[in-house]
Amino acid sequence: MKREGAWTPEEIEFLRRNAKHMTATEIARALGRSRWSVLEKAKKLGISLWNPLKKYHFDISKLTDFERGYLAGLVDGDGCITLNIARRRRAKKDSIQIRPTVFISSTSPEIIEYVMFLFRKAGFKWFYLDECNRGKQNRKNLIQIRIQDQLKVLAFLEAVTPFLRGKRRQAELVREFLRSRLSKRITGRGRAPYDKREVEIYMEVRKLNWRGKWRDEYMEVIKKQLKEVGLWKEEWGE
Repeated sequence: MKREGAWTPEEIEFLRRNAKHMTATEIARALGRSRWSVLEKAKKLGISLWNPLKKYHFDISKLTDFERGYLAGLVDGDGCITLNIARRRRAKKDSIQIRPTVFISSTSPEIIEYVMFLFRKAGFKWFYLDECNRGKQNRKNLIQIRIQDQLKVLAFLEAVTPFLRGKRRQAELVREFLRSRLSKRITGRGRAPYDKREVEIYMEVRKLNWRGKWRDEYMEVIKKQLKEVGLWKEEWGE
C-alpha cells in the first residue's frame, strides 16, 4: 500500500542519495510512495531526478506490454545481454572500454523484421544487423540484430527487464553498470575511470553468461585480462 504524508529525514536522505542513480518510479517503489509524491518532493527540494533518456528520442512507453514481453521472450530464448571489452583508438592512443551489448538471434527473417519494427517504434533510429552462415547446407542462416550504444541498451533494458525470466539478473546488472557510467561527468575528451563495482559487474555478467565447464578457471582468465589492460587496479586486491 502506498504511503503518503510528511516525509521523514531518512526518506529525504534516500531521495538525495539516489536521485542520480534511480528513476522517480524506482524511488517511489523503494519508499512505498506514489511517483507523484516523489516528483513533488524533489521539485520542492530543488533535486534533479536522473533520467538520461529524456533528451533523446527513445520512447519506450510506445511499446505495449505484449510487445515488451515478446522482445523479452526472444532475449531469454535466443538472445544475450552482456558486457565486452573493446579497444578504441582515439588521438593516436588506444582506449579500453567496457561496452554493453544486447542481441537477438533468429533464423526467421519475419521475426527479425518484426523486431526492427518494434525498435523503430521505440525510437531506435539505427542498429546492427548481421547474417551468419552456419556452415551446413541444410541449416538456415542465423540473423542477428544487436544494439551497443549505452543509451539504447539502457532504454531497451528498462522496457523488457520486468518481463525477463532466464536473463533477468544479467539485465539488472547491466542496468546498474550503465546508470553508474551515465551518472559520471565526462571531462574534456576523457571518460571517468571505471570503479571497482563497475569492473565487478563486468565479471559477474561474464560469469553468468558462461555455459561451459571450468567456470572458476574461466573467471581467472577474465581477471588476468582485466589486469593486462589496466582495468583491475592493484589496490583492489586479488
